[in-house]
Amino acid sequence: LEWLVFEVEKGIQIRNEQYSLIKQILENDNTISQLNMGLGKTSVVIPCLILKLTNKKYFISEKSKLLRVFLLSQICDEHYHNLHQSL
Repeated sequence: LEWLVFEVEKGIQIRNEQYSLIKQILENDNTISQLNMGLGKTSVVIPCLILKLTNKKYFISEKSKLLRVFLLSQICDEHYHNLHQSL
């Protein structure tokens, strides 16, 4: 449901490869994924992961509600602006 609202608000449709990547990351703990250019990391993948991971069923306890996103300093301003608009 979170993703449907996200798609409507952004006027986009999550592509199959984006969904597959998000699903792979969510289903495999402690995994490392290479996120190539042009896959919509900043505009789609990371916001969808944030929306899903802030869902209560993913928290181990009430104290574990901190979600961190680490960014390169070169893209920090752009990414912050995008997340602020999206979420």
